[in-house]
Amino acid sequence: MQVRSVRDLASSYSPRLTRIVADKSGKLEFGELCELLPGIGVNKPEVEVRAVFESLDVDKSGELDFHEFLSLVLSVCTDQVRQLDATSE
Repeated sequence: MQVRSVRDLASSYSPRLTRIVADKSGKLEFGELCELLPGIGVNKPEVEVRAVFESLDVDKSGELDFHEFLSLVLSVCTDQVRQLDATSE
């Protein structure tokens, strides 16, 4: 399967994420991101989520496209690995 959108990635990994991006735009809006983050273990105040969203929204479209969303996923994974490393020391 060739992944071209957030929706494609979602459908291959998570029914919950698929439901969140069910508008079929293939992009993730700010509200959808706020709904998604707690489900993947990210619990941040809305102001911090807004700052992250705006920094990842490179094209300033108000939505995260696939590549912008992938940057978020990689960032979350990196943070989780760092936390695991810190607890195992």
